[in-house]
Amino acid sequence: MIAYNDRTAVEALRAAYERNLRVPDDLSITGFDDTDPGRSTVPRLTTVRQPLEETRRMAVSLLMRLLERHTVDTLHVEFTTHLVLRESTGPARLTSAPACCRVTLPR
Repeated sequence: MIAYNDRTAVEALRAAYERNLRVPDDLSITGFDDTDPGRSTVPRLTTVRQPLEETRRMAVSLLMRLLERHTVDTLHVEFTTHLVLRESTGPARLTSAPACCRVTLPR
């Protein structure tokens, strides 16, 4: 499961625990943001780190330009992200796939 943010992913970890699902054995969970709560969960949360400070600075700068009636060439901005692998994700279980989708790997 890929959650919208780390807070939602932490809630998914809790819900999995309440349903006796083992993370990552039964279910892999990934967050987005790399915030503090994801670093203190058991298992620790795999997440996508994004440059939050840079994102905030860019948003404020863009807002200020718009409020001052400056022209803005583009509203599309891309930031570099980084996958932070921790213990909440595991390998895909090929045997759980339907018979039509199972893959046999060569030895």
